[in-house]
Amino acid sequence: MLVNICGVEYNVVRGDLPVDEIGECDPDNRTITVSRHVDRKMFDTTVMHECVHAGFTASGLEHLISAEMQEAIVCMVEHTLFNAGFRLTENRNEES
Repeated sequence: MLVNICGVEYNVVRGDLPVDEIGECDPDNRTITVSRHVDRKMFDTTVMHECVHAGFTASGLEHLISAEMQEAIVCMVEHTLFNAGFRLTENRNEES
């Protein structure tokens, strides 16, 4: 699945991560990796979480605040959007 974050396309993949991680955003390779061991709900929330991290990177905001503050903001945004019903869908380019 591809997601567009501030004009940058990221490839979302399932993969093997360290046991204490369920998701990872790699802006250099434009990849979001989600542990292959999570269920669909955790996959969705993790992709949303990592997309917010990607937004911080794309906007340059990651350099303005501490990693701890960024993580707190990312978690708040992820939980707020997910609990409000936002879900990621695959973008289908269909002609009208």
